[in-house]
Amino acid sequence: MVTRSESIKLFLDAMAPPELAALYHLGMECQVNVAQDGGERTDGEFKGRKWHGWTDGMTTWKTFRIPYKADTNPEYLDKAIRFDLAAHAEGIGLTGWDWQRKVSRWVAYDFDAIMGHSEQH
Repeated sequence: MVTRSESIKLFLDAMAPPELAALYHLGMECQVNVAQDGGERTDGEFKGRKWHGWTDGMTTWKTFRIPYKADTNPEYLDKAIRFDLAAHAEGIGLTGWDWQRKVSRWVAYDFDAIMGHSEQH
């Protein structure tokens, strides 16, 4: 079975310009967002953290980040992906931070609407 990081690499190699796809490796911080794609919302919990995703009754797909604990002590154990990333990916964002080597490879800016973001306290 294909791992999450392998699935991201395959997706980027197929869909992104080669010079951008080449920037990704498991050590790069990234977020994978998925689309609803006609699925029904489903909720769950993993290691005390709540999540939501989408299901068609047979397969569940959900957004995920690499690594865990990115803002403190980053760690990640790659695991099998249980859905077809190419079928459900809405966007894959890389921050430029190589969390394994603890070095920034590039800087990126994310400009988007303030509407829909939760308030920080």
